[in-house]
Amino acid sequence: MEKLKKNYLGLPLFVSLAIFAICLIFFIVGSFVDLEVSKNIYDRNDFGTFFANYGAFIPYFTYVFAGGLFFVAFRKKGNKKAAWGLLVFSYLVAMFFALIYMGPVMRSTFGFGDGNYWGPFVLSFFYVFILFAWIPPLCIFFIDDSNPKLLMKIALLILLAGLLADGVNMMLSSIISRPTFEHLRLQKNYYENYQGWWIMNPFQAGTDASLRSAPSIGVMTATMVCVLPLASKVFRYRFKYLEWVLLCLCTVFIILSGYNVIHMGNGFMSDVAFGACLTYVIYLIVYVLLFKEKDFDRERYTPVVAPKMVEEVKEEKAGEVKEDTPSDESFKKGRLEGEKNKEVEVIKKLNKGGLEAKRIAKLLKMDVTDVLTIINKK
Repeated sequence: MEKLKKNYLGLPLFVSLAIFAICLIFFIVGSFVDLEVSKNIYDRNDFGTFFANYGAFIPYFTYVFAGGLFFVAFRKKGNKKAAWGLLVFSYLVAMFFALIYMGPVMRSTFGFGDGNYWGPFVLSFFYVFILFAWIPPLCIFFIDDSNPKLLMKIALLILLAGLLADGVNMMLSSIISRPTFEHLRLQKNYYENYQGWWIMNPFQAGTDASLRSAPSIGVMTATMVCVLPLASKVFRYRFKYLEWVLLCLCTVFIILSGYNVIHMGNGFMSDVAFGACLTYVIYLIVYVLLFKEKDFDRERYTPVVAPKMVEEVKEEKAGEVKEDTPSDESFKKGRLEGEKNKEVEVIKKLNKGGLEAKRIAKLLKMDVTDVLTIINKK
């Protein structure tokens, strides 16, 4: 049971297993009822088109968020060049994918197709730039920078897992080359041309998105938001159950994205479950490779103000010893009790600062047992 409670992507392991199991069930069921489900749900409309075209912007916010984490972490370490360099890199990665998947739609909105190319291209470029511009400032103000290593690991997870998921999806969709439901509808006798995901036509799709149904690129992109419960661990301002609230929001967004893919005829139910499961598993694998349990130990990254406090106490005590020339036993006893009370207060302050008993004992040159006794004393 303890292993099931161990966190993965900011949530207990049983949650990850439940997500995987649900995706697997929908994938298996969809393999038998894909065509029937699509025929009943299919209904292309303006709202579905808008959601399909612009909803994919939301997951790419995570790339810019990763850049913000890098910026905060390296600025904390005093490396401004790396901070700005990684922020710009992450920003450009987000813009690159946004312009690939949503660029054609935006360019058509800005007038592409009337002999004017560069104007719509520049407008769509700045549109995406402005759309992502609010994220880095929020990171600076709302991200806790007390553990730069943890920030860098989360940022690295976002970039590595996201890029890996995108690459694997593109490769698999090209190998399978499964026609979408919308593509089949435009053909005569489309019932006869339907094929399951297990019937592969390697590399026949080329660049034609209508032949890249499995796994669903739209749901793969949407599932990138699954990293947000983990990211909440480094928020400066948190409230109880924040990661669970974020999990619910992410789940709703992924379900809406998956439903819209089927609703618009851009993929089948098994393709949606396949895309979500594949991306989530990739994020889990990268998480396991990057993170260790000690990375989240807050005692290891609380603000280090304790050593200065210890030095000040030592100097104060040294000064008191030099001035201490007691003439009677009662006076010496009172001074010793006063010093002992000061030591107790220092240990309590160091403990509140996040230092463990061993480090406190080493700094004050005391026995660990005595330190633990003082800490645990009510």
